[in-house]
Amino acid sequence: MLVNTNNRTPFPQITFDMKPGEMRKALAGKLQSGAISEQKTFLSPEERKALDHRWSHTVIHGVMEFSEVSGSILKDIEASKGSYDYSDTINAAGYAYAKLYAGIQKRHEDPNEKWYRSAGGEELTLEDELEWLDNAFEQEIAWKKSCAKSAAEIQKYCRAEIPEVPYREIEGIEDDLYEARNRYLDLYHRDSAGLALQDYRFSSVRSFRWPVMK
Repeated sequence: MLVNTNNRTPFPQITFDMKPGEMRKALAGKLQSGAISEQKTFLSPEERKALDHRWSHTVIHGVMEFSEVSGSILKDIEASKGSYDYSDTINAAGYAYAKLYAGIQKRHEDPNEKWYRSAGGEELTLEDELEWLDNAFEQEIAWKKSCAKSAAEIQKYCRAEIPEVPYREIEGIEDDLYEARNRYLDLYHRDSAGLALQDYRFSSVRSFRWPVMK
């Protein structure tokens, strides 16, 4: 923050050389390093401890979080196999759901531990997080069906590789994704420590090339 005292107004003109978010991060870093004392920031030790607890217990889910987890799993599959197919894509999504689900359950194991939507926001419950996860999974389903439809239409209308767009097969992608999710959840509930990627096979898509989605 810069204070300009060269003007003739009754109060000094104050200009900010950092954005609010940058200022907040800089202040948090100084607090944690001890460069600024509690007295200078008007925080008592108890207030600082409460604020640190809030920050460490704040969970903000990103819009692309599910896709990023699924994509990372798929990238590992591609690295190990050299390529991936339709079943690999479905497995990656099902496994991603179970991994995120397991993380949410672990976070809420202690009923006395509270989590928050933001450092100064309302409480984030187990039900809230599971609702987010289900919505993210449904968005992933819609995205994969949209990509498959576009790929099939290109193969039919632009390349004449298939006679018709297999809309029924494309709708079957949703069934496969839910089946994969349920299989991985079953693995988690039977042995949470043994949750791992499986090689389940799915066959809803047969008559056109499954698009490679990265």
